[in-house]
Amino acid sequence: APAQTAKRRNPNVLGNKLRQQLVIRSSGSVSSNNKNSVKLSGKFPANEADPAHRLTNIFDMTERHTVLQGSISCTNTGVLSFFA
Repeated sequence: APAQTAKRRNPNVLGNKLRQQLVIRSSGSVSSNNKNSVKLSGKFPANEADPAHRLTNIFDMTERHTVLQGSISCTNTGVLSFFA
């Protein structure tokens, strides 16, 4: 549940709406068959009207409803990689 990490930071109607949208639009699966990394595959919103959104920063995307299809891999050394 990726959206849980941002809960109650900004408890307002717009924030709740964006979080619900994030839950709906972030769909995918987690695989951890490799002991050195965890991979999240699916679709990720690139920009939820928030310029500080992590994927927005990484890929310099400005379209409000861009959705990325691919996977994010995190290794046990803390390296985060996106594969489109």
